[in-house]
Amino acid sequence: MRVLAVHNYYRNRGGEARTLGEEKKAMEAHGHKVHLYTRDNREISDSRFLQFWQLAVNVFFSIKTYREVIKLIRRFAPDVVHIHNVFPLISPSVYFAVKRCRIPMVQTLHNYRLGCPNGLFLDPKGAVCEKCLSGNVFHAVLKKCLRGNFWQSLAVALSLGLHRMLGTFRKVDMFISPSRFLKVKMMEAGIPEEKIRVKPHFMDTNNMSRSLTYEPYAVFMGRLSREKGVMTLLQAFKGRKGLGLKIIGEGPLLDDARRFIDKNRLSHVECLGYISSEKRFNVVKRAAFMLFPSLYYENFPYVLMESLSLGVPVIASSIGGVPELIEDKQNGLLYSPGSVKEMNNQIDMLLRDASLLAGMRKQAGEKADIVFNEKKGYRQLLDVYRDVMKDMG
Repeated sequence: MRVLAVHNYYRNRGGEARTLGEEKKAMEAHGHKVHLYTRDNREISDSRFLQFWQLAVNVFFSIKTYREVIKLIRRFAPDVVHIHNVFPLISPSVYFAVKRCRIPMVQTLHNYRLGCPNGLFLDPKGAVCEKCLSGNVFHAVLKKCLRGNFWQSLAVALSLGLHRMLGTFRKVDMFISPSRFLKVKMMEAGIPEEKIRVKPHFMDTNNMSRSLTYEPYAVFMGRLSREKGVMTLLQAFKGRKGLGLKIIGEGPLLDDARRFIDKNRLSHVECLGYISSEKRFNVVKRAAFMLFPSLYYENFPYVLMESLSLGVPVIASSIGGVPELIEDKQNGLLYSPGSVKEMNNQIDMLLRDASLLAGMRKQAGEKADIVFNEKKGYRQLLDVYRDVMKDMG
């Protein structure tokens, strides 16, 4: 099978780029041909005024994308086109190019972009917001929801509003949603249920081993930002003794977190910053459990996939697609988002009951083996491709 994969990279590579890489590697390992068509947000000017004009030229309908994709399809002759992200530089013009060539088209829903210009259902203050889901996308312009930038917000909101009105996204033959929660939200945004297939992400776990023992610390891994609940996490450790906390990651609240730690003399809390995957895995697998205090609609985070794959249970806020990964009292514990008291109660429960923690560590690995299995994920992906090819045939 020949697959043309389409993706607009963000400045900072994240889960979308990782999914693209994992799927490409799995397909090629089974003898399929995968060709990438990509753009990169690093092409965007740092000038706010120039950003608007650069995006205005591309975000609605990129002639460059349209011509290049048609030319590429004719040369590469794919059996299916798999789109990951088109905003802002590739633009929805790719849908028109693929349809003109009559090639089956699949798109993975990595975020909530088709219902929200910034793709997160999150306003600039870090609060969950669904005002653009089925209503006026110009709420995102008034609030400057894309990086606090009026021009970027205007360009993307105009494009999303226009292509919603034109029915452009109906050209996609099948959407892949990693979580049921995301599927429901996109149905609310107008995508028919029968056009969304739930298929969890998968990953290669060959370089990930589990530890039979653990040390007396918890771990947080992710972006240090308001919506990730970092300050909620630190509040929970303010009066806590006997349990350490290792924080892996960087972000806009890194300095705030370090000041909080110093001010409150939290000697048992460490900010490790960014560390590479092998070192990161060693820190995580030796932790008693992971803490995941997110305050917004998480989809299917790789952080949780990695933790469970390493046999480490998770105490997580019950929000978005998280409960589909973390089953309460099975491979982790859930609590109400933002509740320091509930988080502490769940931490205390695991610290008091060593047999409960041991059982959860076992179930964490077992669930990971079943859900994130690379062979299973590959077969599910192939089934989607074959189904859309059959429908087009």
